[in-house]
Amino acid sequence: SNQLDNGLTDLAAGAGELKDGLEEGGSKVNSIEISDASIDMIAAPDTITQIKYSDVPNYGHALAPYVLSLSLYVGCMIFNFIYPIRKVAIEGKSSVQWWLSKLSVGFVAATAMAFLETGIMLLLGITTNSLGQYFIMALVTAYAFMFLIMVLAMAFDNPGRFVAMILLVLQLAGSGGTFPMQLTAKFFNVIHPFLPMSYSIKGFRQAISGGLGTNTFINNMGVLIGIAVVSIVLLLLAMDIIVKHHKDGISQLDNNQKLFETNYDYAETN
Repeated sequence: SNQLDNGLTDLAAGAGELKDGLEEGGSKVNSIEISDASIDMIAAPDTITQIKYSDVPNYGHALAPYVLSLSLYVGCMIFNFIYPIRKVAIEGKSSVQWWLSKLSVGFVAATAMAFLETGIMLLLGITTNSLGQYFIMALVTAYAFMFLIMVLAMAFDNPGRFVAMILLVLQLAGSGGTFPMQLTAKFFNVIHPFLPMSYSIKGFRQAISGGLGTNTFINNMGVLIGIAVVSIVLLLLAMDIIVKHHKDGISQLDNNQKLFETNYDYAETN
């Protein structure tokens, strides 16, 4: 009973202390002037500001750089698989004249592919951050792919074309066109900087969606120009060696086409 009496006494004292504290707090609150800004601050203590670094309206725009790069590479590869790159139109000409003739054909074919691919994408509804960068990247990419594959086909003939096909397979996963490289296997991350499509995809991304910066576009364009220039020089050296060894005009591609003709004649006969 004594403990209960002491507890009730403490409870009464505490209640009185609580009452005094609430009255003191209430008087302080009443003395504060509440403005609309204070109410807004309490209701919404933070504000979210969104800044868009790039505009990617749908999955098609996100995949367009990969599709454009892949289409240009496949187009250049098929051209060099069909076109008799080692064929000599006029006998007795120098290796430089032969080189200039093949170079001109490559430029015309690559330019046509670049404008055709980009034009089709525009007709399909693709929008660009910079139309000028869009066409420039297409041309540079087409030239880099065309002369890289052309020098492989010229120097090594059918084995060179096979290497170009292997390079295509590696670029399907190693160029970062479908998934970010951070989500890709280590092997593809190692070869990523050495794949031409890695640079064309980044360049097209800046041209189409933006967000990567003009320096990124210039750097990737510079790499592709470097690939094209080196390939053109190597093409001249390969053709000079072929002429010196009297191998010009000789190609396994001719044997392939004859084999196709033979199979076609056999099928027609039977």
